Amino acid sequence: MKLFTQFCGLFSTAIFALFFLMHPVYAASSFNTNSLVSFTLTGITNLTTPGDLTDLEVAGSFALDNGSIVTSSPILLDYIPGSLSSPVNPGNTFSQTFGASGSVSNDNATAYFLATRDPLLSGDPSLANLFLRNNSLTDSYQLGITLDYTLSASASGDVANTDVSLDYYSLNSPSFEGFALAAASAFIAPFGETTSNSVFLSLTLNPGDFEALSADVTINGYIQAASPVPLPAAFWLFFSALLTMPVFRKSTRLNLSTIKAH
Repeated sequence: MKLFTQFCGLFSTAIFALFFLMHPVYAASSFNTNSLVSFTLTGITNLTTPGDLTDLEVAGSFALDNGSIVTSSPILLDYIPGSLSSPVNPGNTFSQTFGASGSVSNDNATAYFLATRDPLLSGDPSLANLFLRNNSLTDSYQLGITLDYTLSASASGDVANTDVSLDYYSLNSPSFEGFALAAASAFIAPFGETTSNSVFLSLTLNPGDFEALSADVTINGYIQAASPVPLPAAFWLFFSALLTMPVFRKSTRLNLSTIKAH
């Protein structure tokens, strides 16, 4: 009976170790990246005929560049576009929310997204995020435009890198041009970054003038799970300590002597 009890103790310990060997622990990696971009018309004035905005054409919209998307499961995309059209009033605004996120536990995934196409380079300024044209033959318009943006990126786990960038520019206003970036890596503390700002443009449109403003947002992300994580040293120390206990030493010696006897 004593021999049987000792054998059961050793067998249970062996099964415990075998379970962990057959079920390795995997590390998880994840990223979360977001942007919020908006255009606001902060003031509109007819310098020639006060109050008359009839001949001011305004069109605003955001579009996802589907042709630029490179992604793999399990990356999730969140995109909410806004739009604006004539007639407009001071304070009118439109925005886009654009984000991507993902996590893996024993795999890898890559993401690349472009939130807006590049209409100014395509030769059609009317496809810009914000297009303004003075269709009057006699009147001039003055208006203010504010671009607000918030970019955020975070990464965690074993291997995770992500960034979100904003590139804004215009067709005829050199002062409205810039670049912003938020990036994060699981290798570098604090593993997250947020940046935000407001950019103001004062614009005068004489008869026949037009302007086109664009704000392109790009998101990149890469995540990879770690290789199977080795069992902690503490576990091996615990297991070896069990084998040195008297009951297991006796059981081991007994089994060996039995084998030799045969």
